[in-house]
Amino acid sequence: CLIRAVGPSLADFEIGNPLNDPFLELVRAGDPRPLATADDWQISPAAAARSSEAARAGAFPLRDNSRDASLLITLDPGAYTVVTAPVTADTGILLLEIYALD
Repeated sequence: CLIRAVGPSLADFEIGNPLNDPFLELVRAGDPRPLATADDWQISPAAAARSSEAARAGAFPLRDNSRDASLLITLDPGAYTVVTAPVTADTGILLLEIYALD
């Protein structure tokens, strides 16, 4: 599963007021603890894999060095919630994407 919280890269599509620094958290239903968190998509050893899987899924590329958040994770069947929030007190437009991958 590829989950992306896209803010800064929305500027490439002339979307005004994109959220500057989104953060995402994945929570399994019934468990208050985060299963995974993501921030600043390229600051991770998995950045190349996330980029490759995004291209394979047909997702647009995220800007280099952007603060968009991205998470690549294998999930067991069940219910999950994705929580997004700004890292700072900023406001803006955010696109949440969830891709089911083979």
